[in-house]
Amino acid sequence: MAGCAPRHGTHPAGRPPGRRPRRRPATRPPRPRHPVDPPQHPGRIGELAARAGVSTRQVRFYEAKELITSVRSPNNYRDYDETALGPVQQIRELLNAGLSTDVIRAILPCLNSPRDPIVFEGVTADTIATLQRERDRLTERIDILTRNRNAVTAYLAELRKRAN
Repeated sequence: MAGCAPRHGTHPAGRPPGRRPRRRPATRPPRPRHPVDPPQHPGRIGELAARAGVSTRQVRFYEAKELITSVRSPNNYRDYDETALGPVQQIRELLNAGLSTDVIRAILPCLNSPRDPIVFEGVTADTIATLQRERDRLTERIDILTRNRNAVTAYLAELRKRAN
């Protein structure tokens, strides 16, 4: 077939025109999914996330919503100090309880130091009303959870009594 023209639309290397050959991924040793002993200082985002029981995406979300802050290292990694661990865990619990990030941002200073007098400039009646609604909703939720816990406790007691 020497001297024959190549087929229309094909490349001499056998791939369609305009396509690059596939790159093979570099082989790396597998990384452990869960560190056995996380470091005592949260440091980087992954270490903080692992210690707090959240994902790195959640930590980035908390930072984007200005709920936590980090310091950038010279290589542009996010670095967190030991004091970031508590707020990340509190934020996760407050979000799980149904509070919005705006409400969490408003009450976070109170969680860090509840005895210090807190004065906020620009607090509106709407902010106060929102916080009161959230407090009432949480109280109602606590009441429901308490009733559920009591029902489970009674059921367990009955099961134990019948098992003996």
